[in-house]
Amino acid sequence: MKKTILILLLVLPSLAQAQMETMLKVIAIKETGEKPSTPRTQYQFTRDAWEESSDMPWSYVLAHPDWADVQAEARAAAHRRVLYIIERLEANGKSVNPYAIAYCWRGGITSYVKHKRKLEYHRYATEASNLFFHYEQGFATNGNGYAFSTQ
Repeated sequence: MKKTILILLLVLPSLAQAQMETMLKVIAIKETGEKPSTPRTQYQFTRDAWEESSDMPWSYVLAHPDWADVQAEARAAAHRRVLYIIERLEANGKSVNPYAIAYCWRGGITSYVKHKRKLEYHRYATEASNLFFHYEQGFATNGNGYAFSTQ
């Protein structure tokens, strides 16, 4: 996985990199409202997802969620996780879009690929996708669903 991620990082165009930043922001907003000091970081990693995406010990993350090194690694791990999701979607012939990425983040790749989808994950992915496009168009929400311009 890490070799593939390195290759993806080298070939991602700058526009795709900007969209990655937006996707990471949206995931953090959906998971915790971007509060960095939550026990499983602002991205709300599960232990399995963390261990697949990072070499930092899970016990250290749980003990020090608000430390700068944990937050930096959480962001890097989230980036690697999204790249892994993209890789798996493409390998299974699925479209890569904000809805699919968000669904896989919350509901799992297998659930999405095999069409064993749950309503709660659909809602999460729909809201994340809408938020993604608001940010891409220069709009964001204030947490209550009201949009305002970021430009």
